Amino acid sequence: MVDYEKLIMDSELEMKRIADFIGIPFHSFLLKLSKLGIEVRVPTNRTGEEKIVSRHSLEKWKKRTPDSASTIRS
Repeated sequence: MVDYEKLIMDSELEMKRIADFIGIPFHSFLLKLSKLGIEVRVPTNRTGEEKIVSRHSLEKWKKRTPDSASTIRS
């Protein structure tokens, strides 16, 4: 199971765990968002600004959907 919050807050550790699980060596390029090996930048909101994800913002969805918070993890 991949925990989204852990993936965002400690990407390297989680990607090492995922790489190990699927049987591939970990490389730092696994931490970069890319398409066909070319690094891409993705706006994170409607204004097109890029923002850093904070622990506070990761918790917001749980407050909005308290009944489904425990069942969304996959």
